[in-house]
Order: sequence, then C-alpha cells, then structure tokens
Amino acid sequence: MVKVEARLDRSYFVRVGVVGGMFLFFGLIIASFGIKHHSLLAVAFAVVINLICAGLFWREYRLGPSVLDHDGVTRRDGARFSWTELIAIVDITHKTITSYTSIQFAGGEVRLFPLTLANAGEVVRFVERIRMKKQCSICTKLPHFCRAMQTHGREEQDTFLPLEAGKLKRIKDTEPGKTRSPELDQCPECGTYYLYEIEYEYLATGSEDEQKLTRLSDEEAAKYL
Repeated sequence: MVKVEARLDRSYFVRVGVVGGMFLFFGLIIASFGIKHHSLLAVAFAVVINLICAGLFWREYRLGPSVLDHDGVTRRDGARFSWTELIAIVDITHKTITSYTSIQFAGGEVRLFPLTLANAGEVVRFVERIRMKKQCSICTKLPHFCRAMQTHGREEQDTFLPLEAGKLKRIKDTEPGKTRSPELDQCPECGTYYLYEIEYEYLATGSEDEQKLTRLSDEEAAKYL
C-alpha cells in the first residue's frame, strides 16, 4: 500500500522555538515585574499567556497529518480517519493566501499546513487527488461495487449499471485471449480504476447476461497494468 508520511521541516521547529521563546521572554519580564511589585495579577497573566501559546502550538501539532494512504489518514495524535467518511477538503485562506487545508471527516478534522512540511509537494499532490475523486462527477455516482443482470424472456426484471459506467475509459483486457475477458477501466476525470466483468450463462429458460463493476485502489489496479 502506498503511504505518504508528512514530515515536518526543520524550519517549523525553529519558528516554534523563536515564537515560543519570545512569549517566554516577555512572560518572564511581566512575571518579574509582578513579583517585584507584589502583583499576583501580573504573574498570573504571564503564566496564562505562555500556557495559551503552548496550548495552541500543541493543538495544531496534534491536528496535523502523520501518514496518508489510500484508505485514510492518521493524525499526529493517533486518530485515524477513513476516506469513506470524508465530508470536504477546504482551503482556509487569509488575504488570498492559503493558511492551511482543512480535511473534514464525520468524526473530526485534520489540518494540513504545507509550509511546515519538508515534503509539502508530495503531501499536497496526494490530498489534491483525493479532492478530485471526492468532486468527480462520474465516480460520485458510481458505488464501490454494482451489478446488473438481463434475462431473455424476462425483460421486466432486467437491471442495468449506472449510466456513468459508460463514461469510463477502457484501458486493457486483464486476461487477453479469453472470451469476455474482464477489463480494466479508468475514470477520465479523476483517474480512478475499475474492474469491469461480464458473465454469460445459457439456460433453457432463457440466457442470462451479468455485468459487475468494482472500484479498485491504485495498488489493486497495478496488478493489471
């Protein structure tokens, strides 16, 4: 299974150290002033400000992605989310500049800050592909697996694959030379692969044609490429 590890860049730790050091420095000044003038309020303010700063950094760190794969994403706090529970991928911008990308699931959120990652390009490309699949006008109307059957003489019971199945692009036969070989299809819009299978059975009561369409992961499709 292809996995992408979101690796924090060294500059991230430098920035955290600099900002945290500044808060600590000013906090110590305020606390010293409070101690010198017997002001408990000043000391408390200095402590609270530093705790808030540390809490914000720690929270954003834990909400970041650790590992992304074709099944889902694992957050740095260990929480695991499946792409099947994905609600939306939203770019949070500030003055036309993307601050971070919010990957929203039914059970929580993962926040991607590209500027903090050493392999930002790799991670962003992975997430963008997931976004394309989420928004694909073809794949969003195709279930993970669908099946249809037509029986001669009982046309009123016939079922058919969704119309979107006809928009898939044929890549190759998976068993060349075989009659009605299963074929590898691909969505022309987002690149998702599907296995299309056809079965035919002759019966005295009427022949049966059956079609099955199964969505494949990139790893599953690679076996046929």
